[in-house]
Amino acid sequence: EQYEPTDIVNSRFTIVENIINTSIQNKDSKIKDAVLEQYKKQDEDLRAVSYKLLVESFNNKYKNLSVEQKGLLKEYINNINNTGKLNDYVEIEITNLANQLKEVGSKISDKVTKIKLAETISNIKKIKSVKKIKEQHLSALMMTYELLSELKDKLK
Repeated sequence: EQYEPTDIVNSRFTIVENIINTSIQNKDSKIKDAVLEQYKKQDEDLRAVSYKLLVESFNNKYKNLSVEQKGLLKEYINNINNTGKLNDYVEIEITNLANQLKEVGSKISDKVTKIKLAETISNIKKIKSVKKIKEQHLSALMMTYELLSELKDKLK
């Protein structure tokens, strides 16, 4: 039986892609296992210091976040595996964000900004329908909080 050249190329590409992805995933898992083993071998004092430095670094990196952004990040970290609770929280936050953006939008006179704001509201509302909140959704919400803050500052 004859096959189309494009089907053959696509099939080969799919096979190669799967082989590469599998080897990358295996390598990542081996690296994580090795890091975890090294961590377990360290004495408790060294682990405590490492943890403290990690927490300080994290807090330092995210110290300029707004209360809402910190709340979202906290919920994401605490409920990353509890998708129901996280989705409920995100749904409430999206509703609040959309309402605040609409309120700010009513005070803006620039037509282009109003259009972009309407697009932003539409895009964040789409997140409500996703089954699992991913980092890209979290990032979009974090940027939307930032946008809202900037717009409020400009209107003062």
